[in-house]
Amino acid sequence: MGRLNYKTTKDIHVPERIVDQVIGQQHGIDIIKKAANQRRNVLLIGEPGTGKSMIGQALAELLPKEKLQDIYSFDTCC
Repeated sequence: MGRLNYKTTKDIHVPERIVDQVIGQQHGIDIIKKAANQRRNVLLIGEPGTGKSMIGQALAELLPKEKLQDIYSFDTCC
């Protein structure tokens, strides 16, 4: 592995999508991409610092955007 020649952290490209920022968890990324397509749930288990929260945020980002609907509730009691 060669040495990276960066003078500052500004020289490092950071992808826009969270799913593209995850490093070292390719199997987990493959699973959440499949789950997002199938609109399924995923249970993430692991030691602290292994990327569970980041993968969960990536999953939320991959899910299709839903239209919000207003729901009104009326209580006719008394």
